[in-house]
Amino acid sequence: MAVLAWLAGCRPQLAEPAPALVSAPASVSAPSASSAPSSGVATGLACTDGRILFTSERTGHRQIFEMCPDGSRVERRFTSPSNDHVAAVSPSGTLAVLSITGNGGEPGYREKLQLFDGSLHALGEGRARLRNPSFLSGGRALVIEADVGGMSNLARLTENGRLEVLTRDEHGAFEPTVAPDGKTLAFVSSRDGDAEIYRMSVGGTELLRLTRSRGDDTAPCFSPDGERIAFSSSRRGAVRIHVMNADGSRPRVLDQEEVLGETEATWSPDGQSLAYIAVRASSASLRIVNARDGSLLVEDRGAFRDETPSFSPDGRWVVFASNRDGDVELYAIPSSGGAVTRVTRSPGVDFLPRWLPAGK
Repeated sequence: MAVLAWLAGCRPQLAEPAPALVSAPASVSAPSASSAPSSGVATGLACTDGRILFTSERTGHRQIFEMCPDGSRVERRFTSPSNDHVAAVSPSGTLAVLSITGNGGEPGYREKLQLFDGSLHALGEGRARLRNPSFLSGGRALVIEADVGGMSNLARLTENGRLEVLTRDEHGAFEPTVAPDGKTLAFVSSRDGDAEIYRMSVGGTELLRLTRSRGDDTAPCFSPDGERIAFSSSRRGAVRIHVMNADGSRPRVLDQEEVLGETEATWSPDGQSLAYIAVRASSASLRIVNARDGSLLVEDRGAFRDETPSFSPDGRWVVFASNRDGDVELYAIPSSGGAVTRVTRSPGVDFLPRWLPAGK
């Protein structure tokens, strides 16, 4: 799927910056009665459950909006002539906003990162590629994937816009994600042949190869306690979600169901479960499974396409985008199972939700 998943926090995918569901057919099969969305304000959710940031095209181009989790009090976060997306969120609530101008591959195309903590603060003048940002400790600098020497490599982008290169690999380095302790990061590189996952200090030293397989291993994502890493791997043929210890030991496929692919894995706040998207021939379904044994907890299965799940801060809900009603809107489902609730209703595409704690 061509998705904005390289903006989706710990679920990076190298893809063209356009949401997968935008091109979905206007008419899709209705969901089953058990998952039918309720009308009006989402039931069971309230503003006390935090706030949801999301990207919307309701104004004509992509801008960031904020709302209560029940779909009420929708506000545009700020206005900009560029296409803006929330690329990362620090524990303190600071946003890394990716602003895109122009069309990919054309002159004038630029990706610019900005910090937002009440006002926008540009981090440099922008480049042809600034992707997959992950906050360092303190929330004022990020590790990113940037165009360095004609190839994507990793760099630290400081608050004053300075780009400090961490890797200079002729094969490239991609998809960085900083560990919860802020001391190390995991990333993807093909320096040893195919795509594998590596770990190093945030200063660019102490390199350690974590995976060794004949398939491509990508999209590393640390568990909240930093002890495990979820990742995507084609070592079994189709791309499947795997989990390993943070030192690379005990890699294992997460579930046993054969599907065309699995993507966009994200951990629950307590690290006990993982949400991801299971891709089949005519659908892409949200699944939530036990992170230890892969047992199925929730599946939103139907003739529609889900994407970009995000857990609530207390882990009780998952918000995601779906085209089940024709237009692409945001929906929520209890992480323990239950009815799917429609959260947004707008004539433009709503996608890429990010859940913030109350007061952030």
